[in-house]
Amino acid sequence: MANYYRITAYCEEKDFSAIFDCYGMFEKKWQFSVFIKEHGMRIIEVNDYDQIEEVNLQKRPTENPKQIIYQASAMGKPQITETNGRKTVTVGDKSYIITL
Repeated sequence: MANYYRITAYCEEKDFSAIFDCYGMFEKKWQFSVFIKEHGMRIIEVNDYDQIEEVNLQKRPTENPKQIIYQASAMGKPQITETNGRKTVTVGDKSYIITL
């Protein structure tokens, strides 16, 4: 889906991580990244949705474009593991896989 992006970010000041999806609000991934950084968070991962394999998160309906969708948050840094050319990103009890 065009313009559907996912960012995993970490806020060092408050020691929490979050996963955000965005549909239609930004034309480019870097614009979404800048928006998240402006809100005090460090970007850990940023991906087009077609790079993602869902584990226990779901892509939200896109009938209402131009929105940022809060998917997950947890205290501490996100957990990232790499196995066989795939990266698993976990925040709290929510995960997704990126094919490298």
